[in-house]
Amino acid sequence: MEKEEIRDYLEDKLNSSPDNIFDNNDRLVLISDVSNVVFELMKEYIKLDKSDLISLVKGCEPSYSLIDELSAKNYGYWCGGMVDEWRWNEFELKKLDNEELWNIYQKCKNS
Repeated sequence: MEKEEIRDYLEDKLNSSPDNIFDNNDRLVLISDVSNVVFELMKEYIKLDKSDLISLVKGCEPSYSLIDELSAKNYGYWCGGMVDEWRWNEFELKKLDNEELWNIYQKCKNS
């Protein structure tokens, strides 16, 4: 995919966001949330499906600061004892849409 094709695609998808900045020629200058841009590109060109996104989520472990939030939503739980580890609740993850899964993945990855 060429640079111009990516830019045109992003402009079409992100035109509605008031936080994005366009120049006088309506060309995209600043994207307010890069993670959403990446998600849109991945959906369009890499074709990640729900099972791919669940695998991404299950492949990461949340930081301690996220454990309470994720546990409260029943997305997983901390298992302590001989081996301390985070265990994802795949049943609950399957109820989420692709964007919610992507957001959880981003939170865990960046925490």
